[in-house]
Amino acid sequence: MIEKLNKDRLIELMLLANTPYYLIRNYLEDDSIRILSATTSSKDIIEKIKELRSKATSIENVVTIFALIISLMIKGDRESELFLQKIGDYNIQWGSYFANYYFSRKRPQIVMSINLDYKLPQHNKNYNASNIMTTFDEFKNKPQIKVL
Repeated sequence: MIEKLNKDRLIELMLLANTPYYLIRNYLEDDSIRILSATTSSKDIIEKIKELRSKATSIENVVTIFALIISLMIKGDRESELFLQKIGDYNIQWGSYFANYYFSRKRPQIVMSINLDYKLPQHNKNYNASNIMTTFDEFKNKPQIKVL
């Protein structure tokens, strides 16, 4: 799973980052993280984060954890959101910044309920072609429809 990451580029971005937001913006654009997000389940990504969290002493492991968190942000499914809400419990450096960035830019989900059994109310008067007569106003030359 993590073999797909372009770690050299991610480490380079980590070393250049002076704020978490710089890192987040650049990681969100990284193709290797996008591919990881598309090909791996949220459950597997979360398990890998928990596994690497105890080994977060090297820059390579820290970069991998950040990349995995970003892949969850890209996924945006329910399981990913639950993890991001509780990211503070995992004592991950800059974790709260990742969660704040995600939730502040998340688009609200619009849910519409449509009743397919709804029937339009019936009118008492039935209209048909023999009841409608069209005439033209002589002065304005516009059609007028009269119902008889």
